Amino acid sequence: MKTNRKRPAQHARPKAHNYENEQRSHTNFSGKRFTDVQGYNTDFSGSDFSNTSFYRSVLKYCTFDSCLFRFTDFTKTNFTQSSFKNAIFENCLFDQCILSGCDFENAIFTNTYAVKTEVPAPVINADQKKIHIDLIPALQSALSACRNNPAIIRSKTLFVQKPAKGKKEVLSKQGRKKVQREKLEKQFSSDRPLEINRINVARLVHAFGQEKTALALKEAAKKMDRDFVSLSAFLPYFK
Repeated sequence: MKTNRKRPAQHARPKAHNYENEQRSHTNFSGKRFTDVQGYNTDFSGSDFSNTSFYRSVLKYCTFDSCLFRFTDFTKTNFTQSSFKNAIFENCLFDQCILSGCDFENAIFTNTYAVKTEVPAPVINADQKKIHIDLIPALQSALSACRNNPAIIRSKTLFVQKPAKGKKEVLSKQGRKKVQREKLEKQFSSDRPLEINRINVARLVHAFGQEKTALALKEAAKKMDRDFVSLSAFLPYFK
């Protein structure tokens, strides 16, 4: 049973989404987007986080013991001093996360990757350039179709782009949005190929095989029209 822990003043950040000293064990969070979420000393033990994305969130001193993480993306999230004892991770990705002091005792990892993240557990420390996949023609064709879908491109789930060289200009929020729109328009108006996100393609292929992945991505390329940030958004297209 968790006891209330007084939160240090320097950690106080009032946010719209806040899990502080709460009891949220055995909760179904499947499909939820934890974007810019703040959490502190909350018990999530035994909960289902399948098809969930954690993006730029801070969840310190929280308990995730015996939780299920299936096709869960952890991106730029801080889990300092949190517990993941006996948790199950399947087809997950830790990307630029902070896991200082986390406890992964008896946690099970299957086809789970880590990018620029020190995970004290048996995960695949990946580098995009070092992952090689011999794509079948059908999957190559499906990925080509996905290149023409603006929502998929914006998500950065299947394709990544090398950062532009040169001095960066400091812009306002509106200025950054304008530049982003111009970059997207340029991408779709030119023939410059996008680099495949090999880690995420490998996650899909490992879970479903190349043929099923090709069929699902071909369907997704036709229908996906809303913004998303997690690879789990493609799962409904796998039949």
